[in-house]
Amino acid sequence: MRTTLYAFILLLLFNTNVSAQFGTIDSSFSQDGKVVTNYHDAAAYCVVMQPDGKILLGGRKYDFYDDDGDFLLTRYNVNGNLDTLFGTNGIVITNFGGSDDEALAIAIQKDSKILLAGRKSIDNAERESAFAIARYNSEGNPDLSFGTAGKMTSEKQHILGIAKSIIVLNDNKILVGGTVDDPISLENFLCVSKYSSNGSPDSSFGKNGLALINFGDNRIGGSFTLDPVDILLLPDGKILIGCTLQPHVRPYTFSDFVIARINENGIIDSSFGTNGIIITDVNNSFDEFGSFLLLPGGKIIVSGNTSSDDGLSPQNDSIFVMRFEKNGFIDSNFGKNGRVIFSYKNKGGNTTTSSALLPTNEILISGYSIIDSAFLLTALNKNGFIDSSFGVDGFTITPFKLGNGNYGDPQNEFAFAYAMNLAPDGKIVLAGDYKYQTYGANDYTDLALARYYGQTVLPIALSSFTATKKQSSVLLYWQTTNETNNNYFSLERSNNNNNDFKEIARVNSKGNSSQTQQYSYEDLMPLNGNNYYRLKQVDKNGNVTTSKIVLVDFSNNNIRIYPNPAFAVLNIEGLKQGTKTNLIILNTNGVIVVKASTDNSNYSFNIRSLPAGNYFVKIKNEDIELVKQFIKR
Repeated sequence: MRTTLYAFILLLLFNTNVSAQFGTIDSSFSQDGKVVTNYHDAAAYCVVMQPDGKILLGGRKYDFYDDDGDFLLTRYNVNGNLDTLFGTNGIVITNFGGSDDEALAIAIQKDSKILLAGRKSIDNAERESAFAIARYNSEGNPDLSFGTAGKMTSEKQHILGIAKSIIVLNDNKILVGGTVDDPISLENFLCVSKYSSNGSPDSSFGKNGLALINFGDNRIGGSFTLDPVDILLLPDGKILIGCTLQPHVRPYTFSDFVIARINENGIIDSSFGTNGIIITDVNNSFDEFGSFLLLPGGKIIVSGNTSSDDGLSPQNDSIFVMRFEKNGFIDSNFGKNGRVIFSYKNKGGNTTTSSALLPTNEILISGYSIIDSAFLLTALNKNGFIDSSFGVDGFTITPFKLGNGNYGDPQNEFAFAYAMNLAPDGKIVLAGDYKYQTYGANDYTDLALARYYGQTVLPIALSSFTATKKQSSVLLYWQTTNETNNNYFSLERSNNNNNDFKEIARVNSKGNSSQTQQYSYEDLMPLNGNNYYRLKQVDKNGNVTTSKIVLVDFSNNNIRIYPNPAFAVLNIEGLKQGTKTNLIILNTNGVIVVKASTDNSNYSFNIRSLPAGNYFVKIKNEDIELVKQFIKR
């Protein structure tokens, strides 16, 4: 009698959180969605997420007693608690020898090493500084293979300046964007510096590893302040770099933002804008560059701040977002004539410091509200208009009012968000500092961190999944109705449903599709007993979603082969006595190398003449059809 067809057919729903509103504070993070870490005096200027969801902050730790500032690196667990296994109780302090050193940019390499970039102050009358970069292993210890004892500065290159952004390339070479100062002419140069994986300058890039850009504007003779700076690596290897352009000395007469494009070799790309550069006046006002985003298709988003004065009255500041074509020209189809200008409740006092792109191509803008003394977060749709479904009427304002307790009773409390990053599950993380004054007029600054709910957008819409038992195998079948940015499916199997699943196959996906797509895979060697299957979807950003579990029972299969590996004889036992069973040995190319049949419950193959390698034995009679694998020594 044939084995009864046995299958569990389940509709799979990928894990989501559909009840949390997009942009609202995630109260599961440190109980109220916010974390303040008391390091008097410290600030976080950059944040990055590890693949496991842990949070790395970089910034500055200032010591009042030594009048000394150092690089700060700290790590938090997914729940918002300090990761005490990292560094020393969750914190790493790196002293470059200057009196006011600080880390301004952070990145993680593919091998989990951590890079911090910023500046080392040079204690002379001019208060100059040099590029400073440090690299750490995944536990927070200095990576001694980098620079000198894990650190490098640009002093040996006789380069004065500040590193303000960092990118790790696929070969672990490093791009740093920043500014370089000429102490004689007082001019600033925008620069991109490239380093090998050990921290030495890459001489194949620019001049001795450095590409310099001088904006030589005749309005003030070419003397500018260029702050802040962001770099963006384009798919063709070219590099965008942006900054603010304004005079050194007040009263300022203008400020605009500037974008330049550099070829992969460090030479300016003259095909972009005008001779490789675009200078943009947002609104006949004082404008400050903030950050870059790259949209699918190559269009560029620039965000920043604009004001009716020269920055002396921050309550007049608003946020701008602009969109550019790939060639550097303004995209007039975005917002109004290519730009959007806004502030929270139209009351001004808003500053943006960071931006991020969501899977739906909506634009996240983060920063702070001076008037509200709070973190600020908002989202714009593809066309540049505020998404009213985000937070409350398109905004989320997060004050850090700690009041009594360990902080006494502060007179004034302020929260400034300087950096943003997206967690692997799509949640939004803002980092910065919490400043307050005590009644003794002392000012203190602590690290501040907050997490918010992201969009609940699935990379795929899975409509069905079946696991069907055949005579000797399991047929897995699934169907999707929509796919966005999908990379592949990973099929995993376990025999106990206790999370010790192992991958048995990968199936490439369609990637992007709005039509029904069908997939299947046949497991030719199911385990004896219970076979639990689950499906993992992996998108092109490396994010993973995991399905519920399906079960197929092979507990009635008592056929076994031995020894395995085998040298001269392969034995098969557990066959049905008195029923003809066909036995076939195949190589890994599916070619039949030995055939036999038997009516007995046992059979032995002479395999001495077979070349060493992997083989399959196919066993088939009126009740079963199964395939088992063995190794020939």
